[in-house]
Amino acid sequence: MEQLYSLGALDEEGLLTKLGRKMAEFPLQPPLSKMGTTYFIDQERSKLKQTRRGQSFSSLKVIT
Repeated sequence: MEQLYSLGALDEEGLLTKLGRKMAEFPLQPPLSKMGTTYFIDQERSKLKQTRRGQSFSSLKVIT
């Protein structure tokens, strides 16, 4: 549990974080799971940024 907490998969109460839920989708050891999760999150952010660059400001949706 200490390792999961230090990786950000658990919060102070021992509950799964958003990152922890994503990490659980990878059938790997926790450190490798975090690397894979972080890689895919970064890839999705990059795709989103590229998509937004091609749009005009008036067509962007505000995410709250």
